[in-house]
Amino acid sequence: KGQLAQRGDASARQDVNKVADKTGKGCEDMEMQTAALNALQQMDPERVLPLLKKVLARRDACSKPLRKNALFILAQKSGVDREKILLDVVKTDPDASVKQDAVFHLQQAKGDAAIDALEYLLLNSDDRGVRQNALFALAQNRGDRARRFLKTFALSDDAPAAMRNDAIFHIAQSRDADDASWLRDAYAKIADAKVRSNLMFHIAQNPSAETTRWLASVVNDPKEPVEQRKNALFHLAQRKNGNPAELPAVYDKADAALKKEIIFFLAQRRDDASLDKLIQIAKRDANPQFRKEALFHIGQSKDPKALKALEEIVNP
Repeated sequence: KGQLAQRGDASARQDVNKVADKTGKGCEDMEMQTAALNALQQMDPERVLPLLKKVLARRDACSKPLRKNALFILAQKSGVDREKILLDVVKTDPDASVKQDAVFHLQQAKGDAAIDALEYLLLNSDDRGVRQNALFALAQNRGDRARRFLKTFALSDDAPAAMRNDAIFHIAQSRDADDASWLRDAYAKIADAKVRSNLMFHIAQNPSAETTRWLASVVNDPKEPVEQRKNALFHLAQRKNGNPAELPAVYDKADAALKKEIIFFLAQRRDDASLDKLIQIAKRDANPQFRKEALFHIGQSKDPKALKALEEIVNP
């Protein structure tokens, strides 16, 4: 290969033309074809692109490594046709791994033409693997345009739920406050219950006070399905760095469908605010069942306040 790379352009072109005109009747000359193809890296893009296109148009089984190598060389070149050729490979090549290479090189390109191609593939490809790779490639692009498209895709009811969840995952990896705010706003715009649950999970990973308040608002929203409210309650109860009074405050606004579960989570918290709330429920709640539930959990506590509260209830 090293000797071939030192040849003049005229000699290299002769070898490459033999590669391009090959009909794929055998694999005996593949080593020399690959060496000739490698020599193209020494040439300027205008002379190389037509030859690479011929190689990429081959469909014989032996040419798969050659096509993958041609994609690598193409990706190193500049020119307005590069992204068009890569997109055409993704659309027409019969081999999945060759298509994946083409999508990867589109990701590396970064320009508007590459984003155009990736958006097209994500929305229109019949190959799930290609769509997933295009989504990943767009997520790696930190530009505003790619980010906006990713968010639009996540909200699309026509897109597969699994891919919408992937888009949400990538958006949630951002540390940007605007992206965190977008996730909370997006929740109200999504109808699919599984996507909403996934979105809530990612929202809950943000330790901010805004997230804590948002979770509390979902728990107490009567328009939300009960299962989603329970889901929000679970995430709210797991927060270790929030306001300890937040969960007790949620109990006061909750309806009967959730109060028993809130009492359970209060008992798991083992902090002063939660124990105080359990004692208050045991003494004053209008529902005897919830008072008994709170008493049960108070009885599990070793805090002196718990014993004192039980004594006061036994001997009013």
